[in-house]
Amino acid sequence: MDRVFKISLALCLVFLLSSPVLAMNGDNLIGVGPVSRTMGGVGVAAPQDAITALFANPAAISTSQADFSATIPIPMLALRAGFNYGKNPVEVHDGFDPLGITEVQGKNVPTVNYEVLRILGAPLIIEKHVAIGVGYDVTERITVNIGYAHGFEETISETSLASMARLESTVEGDTYEFGITWRF
Repeated sequence: MDRVFKISLALCLVFLLSSPVLAMNGDNLIGVGPVSRTMGGVGVAAPQDAITALFANPAAISTSQADFSATIPIPMLALRAGFNYGKNPVEVHDGFDPLGITEVQGKNVPTVNYEVLRILGAPLIIEKHVAIGVGYDVTERITVNIGYAHGFEETISETSLASMARLESTVEGDTYEFGITWRF
């Protein structure tokens, strides 16, 4: 009984003496990049800008990027806009041998399979994103955020030796976000 009382007292003291923690990073709402900020702080496994990648998924940092964002705070409202440019990390391999073998991470794979996956399976070729968003404080503790980001169309293509195969990928994307932040 004595032990249960001491543990209960210790837990009560921890909860009573600890300072409140808010689910925010200033006005950034955890997200810190221009696209993430306009989305109300959303950070995803495939971040759309370099700054968010540092926090959400550092493995996504693969190229040089330039970011710009702005937040206009108005009582109970935050208007956000951002732009991101990131160099396409996928290099064109014109003149690849479609009948050859390529070593990938110590394994030999048919070159044509490697090139198809690299060109057609890589959404990273979008270089420019623009985003807008708004956050509205419903109460002191609840904020509703909506946002939109557009990735402008990009195309990458390559041709094999003797033009036996031509691979081309075109990607464009739109993201719509809705979120509720509850500070407790």
